[in-house]
Amino acid sequence: MNRLTIKDVIRIARDLLKNETLIVPRQTVIDECAIPVDRVSEKCLDSIDPGLRSQLQLVDVFGGLLPIVQKAYGHPIEILEVEADGAVLYGDVKDYGTHATIRFLKGITPCWVRFTIAKELLHLYTDTTTIKGETPEHLFASAKHARDKILTDSTPLDDEQVAFYLAVELFLPFKLRRTLLTPLWDHFGEENAYPVAKAFMCPRAVIEQVRDDRYLDLSYRINSEVEKE
Repeated sequence: MNRLTIKDVIRIARDLLKNETLIVPRQTVIDECAIPVDRVSEKCLDSIDPGLRSQLQLVDVFGGLLPIVQKAYGHPIEILEVEADGAVLYGDVKDYGTHATIRFLKGITPCWVRFTIAKELLHLYTDTTTIKGETPEHLFASAKHARDKILTDSTPLDDEQVAFYLAVELFLPFKLRRTLLTPLWDHFGEENAYPVAKAFMCPRAVIEQVRDDRYLDLSYRINSEVEKE
């Protein structure tokens, strides 16, 4: 099977985002996932546009993405919270053919729970679950190596990259980036990932990663090109 490229990932993400059930008001995500909201983060949004918070819509991992993947996969998907036992990092997925199990680590933040489960669901959606059965040490090394690569339009992506960047495209939707991410960074500086992470309810480490490896620059250009097709 041919390996996917960034352009393939972006096309998949754009098709997924056509599902109206995938996107919900930001406050719904906060309420359903019990994400702590602090005054500092909300003031960050108000400093850009006082009415912006009520207009923001973000990906619904449990009520939106899970049913979509469940239908495409065609088998039951079980999501389990597990104690740290050395057998799981933040999360993993095992595809047994007749069903799949996604595990996520107990005690990680609500934003990490959302991103981790989304990424594992997207492994199932794109049939990129070949990392199952690897040791945690191998998974960590593979993920780090994937992040360190220089990306281009035609770079063949490994399974971890496909799921990671596809999750990024859903958590940082292109249209929302244009109205929110750029103004936030213009106001607070690109070195400050905190306001962006809080606005999008996405782990700060993920924001910092795609900022530092210039993925967002590449994504912006490809999304703009695909929009014109």
